[in-house]
Amino acid sequence: MSDLPPASASYTPQTGAAPVQPPVVPQPPVPPALPPIILPPPGYAAAVVQRAPWWMLPGLAVLILIIFAGALTASCFMGNSTLQTQMFTAAVSLVMLAVGFFFGSSAGSQQKDDTRAVEATNTAVALSAPRQGDRA
Repeated sequence: MSDLPPASASYTPQTGAAPVQPPVVPQPPVPPALPPIILPPPGYAAAVVQRAPWWMLPGLAVLILIIFAGALTASCFMGNSTLQTQMFTAAVSLVMLAVGFFFGSSAGSQQKDDTRAVEATNTAVALSAPRQGDRA
């Protein structure tokens, strides 16, 4: 019984050779840890939204339309029929985009988002306000 090798040794009975080491398999690199998610403190009204001044979006729209109108006018005087065709096609597409936004689902989605933001703010205020009978 003393002729047996220890149970932990790897041994080939045919040749009686020394223990064979298993091949070293490289391990895949460990990906870096993700940054922690930072949550607002309890009681923080997440629906507080800073709005741009009322003139910001209309002013930007007017500026874009003035630039586009200038490019459209310039294309008429350049004499390039391909450029004129592309500019007038772009003008029609721009009008259809505006109509689709104001009468389509995007305007309804924006109104829904605004309504939800107001409801969330009202809920946060209602939850944080003391009740009528509570006095500090």
